[in-house]
Amino acid sequence: MTAYVWEGKTNRGFQEAISEYIEQLAPRLGINEKALCDIQVAVCEAATNCQEHAYGGKNGKLRVELEKKKDKVIIRVLDWGDSVEVDKVPTPHITPDLDELDLEGLGVMMMRKAMDKVEFSTLPSGENAVEMHKRL
Repeated sequence: MTAYVWEGKTNRGFQEAISEYIEQLAPRLGINEKALCDIQVAVCEAATNCQEHAYGGKNGKLRVELEKKKDKVIIRVLDWGDSVEVDKVPTPHITPDLDELDLEGLGVMMMRKAMDKVEFSTLPSGENAVEMHKRL
C-alpha cells in the first residue's frame, strides 16, 4: 500500500495545510464526506496537541502519514517534542455553569469519538506517535 505523507512545522496555518492535504487525498483513499470530516477533526486536534504540549506552543517538526488498508484508513501523527502521558489527561468537565467548565482533555476525547481507534506511543526511534484508524 502507498503511504501519503505531509511534513512541515507547527507554524501559523499548519492545521489548515494538513486539512487541505487530507481533503485532496480523500478521493484516492475512498474517504466519504462524513469520514473526511471526522479524520480532519481528529488529525488537526492531534497536530494542535503536538504544538501545544510536545513543543510548548513553539514551532516544531510534524509528520502526518495516511495509508489505506482494506476497509480503513490508518493515520499516524508524529512529533519529536516532549512526550505526554495520555493516561494522565483528565476527562473534560462539561457543565452548563461556565464558572465550573473545565475543557482540559477535550481534544483527546474528540479524537476518540471521531475515530474507531486511537493509540498513543513513543517509538523506539524517539518520536511521539498518535495512530488513528477510521473504518470506511
